[in-house]
Amino acid sequence: DKITAYMATFPSREGSVEKAVDSLINQVDELVLVCNGDIKIKNRKKLSIYRTDELIGDVGCAGKFIFAHEWDGYILTVDDDFIYPDNYVQKTIENIEKYNRKCAISWHGRTDNFPIEKYKKGYREFYQCTKKVEDDVEVSIIGTGVLGFHSSIFDKRKYDIMEMRFGNCSDIFISMALDARDIQMIVPRHDENWIIPLRNTFFISKGTKYDVFLTNLINSYNWKKI
Repeated sequence: DKITAYMATFPSREGSVEKAVDSLINQVDELVLVCNGDIKIKNRKKLSIYRTDELIGDVGCAGKFIFAHEWDGYILTVDDDFIYPDNYVQKTIENIEKYNRKCAISWHGRTDNFPIEKYKKGYREFYQCTKKVEDDVEVSIIGTGVLGFHSSIFDKRKYDIMEMRFGNCSDIFISMALDARDIQMIVPRHDENWIIPLRNTFFISKGTKYDVFLTNLINSYNWKKI
C-alpha cells in the first residue's frame, strides 16, 4: 500500500518546514505539502507542493485534508514544527496493523467527559506526543499533526474536507468525523521526546483565546464515545 503524508504550512515557515520534511521524506512514498501562499523550499524527490489559496482558500491546518477524495493506502497527517524520528512511519503503520486497520492512530490525544465545561481544562486525561505514554489508550479527541490510518476506514462513508466547517480546528472536526463513523481513536504507548518539537510547541488545549468558541463547538456535537 502507498504511504502518503500530508503537511500544512504557511509562508515564512521555510526553516521549520525544511527540517520537518527532511525527517519524513525518506519514510514515505509521497509527501504532499500544502501552503496558503508561496513557500520557497528546495525540491525533493517524492515532495509535491500545492497552494491552498489557489485550490480552496486559506483553510489553515485543515489544508492537510484537502485531498481526502484521493486517499488510498496509508495516510499520515503531519505538522511543520516537529522532527519525526527515523522509525516514525514504521511505528505508526505497526500500530495501524495492530488494530487491523480499523482504528485511527495518533500519538497525541485527550479523553473528555461530554459536555465539557471548558476546552482548556475540560479534558479527563491528556496524552502528549512529546511526553511518555505508558500504554495504548482510546481517546475522544486526537491530534492531526501525528495522525495515521489506512484509507479503508472510510470505505463505508467517505470523508470530505467540507466536514471541517472552520479552519484551524482540524483536531476537533476529524475527531467528530471518526466518532460519527464509530472508528476508534488510539494513542499508542511511546517514550518522551520520541517526537521532537521544533519550537515551544503550542497545544491548542493550553490556549485561552478561543476557549469559549472551542468549548461550544465540541458541545454542539452529540458524541458517541463518552
